[in-house]
This record gives sequence, structure tokens and C-alpha cells, in this order.
Amino acid sequence: MFLYNQQVTDSLTESYIKLANENGIPVVGVYETMPTPGYTYQTWMLAEVNALSKAVTDRVSTQRL
Repeated sequence: MFLYNQQVTDSLTESYIKLANENGIPVVGVYETMPTPGYTYQTWMLAEVNALSKAVTDRVSTQRL
């Protein structure tokens, strides 16, 4: 799986995301600070853990919470 900080991306990040997608590698965007609105700390952490779990078990990419 390829993890990246969803809140800070640049052209290099985008090239790695593209490369991962082209090679069937799940891509997971994580957040350095809590995304708003609609999240508590617990729901934010649970959403990130669920995205990681989907990538590991089902090879599913989750680039946005």
C-alpha cells in the first residue's frame, strides 16, 4: 500500500499515486490534522484505520475520508 498525507500534496506525490494505481497498489490518503467538518477524534481515527484495513485485506484504495 502507498500512504500519503492528504493535506499536503505536490507533483511528486501525484506521480507516486499514479504509479501505484498503474501497478495495482492500494493508495490510502491519511490526514495529519483532523479533517472538518463532521469528525470527532475517535471517528477520524476509526475512518483512517478502516481505510488501512480495506487496503490490506481487500486491496481497496481510499484517497478521501
